[in-house]
Amino acid sequence: MQPNENADAVFESVAELFSLLSTPIRLKIIGALCNGEKNVSQLLGEIEPTQPNMSQHLSTLYRAGVLGKRRDSTQI
Repeated sequence: MQPNENADAVFESVAELFSLLSTPIRLKIIGALCNGEKNVSQLLGEIEPTQPNMSQHLSTLYRAGVLGKRRDSTQI
């Protein structure tokens, strides 16, 4: 890879991350999770979007590799 190609790849990755974080609710989700793990119900109580809207944003952040998930009995 040439130096300019490498720089272009870095700029592309950063632009994708900025695009991902350009939605205020996603920033609120990340901010809420900075204080520790929360399940979806806890996030809904703290941020108060609709449940389908929350699920969509969590899925987007998960697919982008920003969030992880784990199952704890019946909670994810």
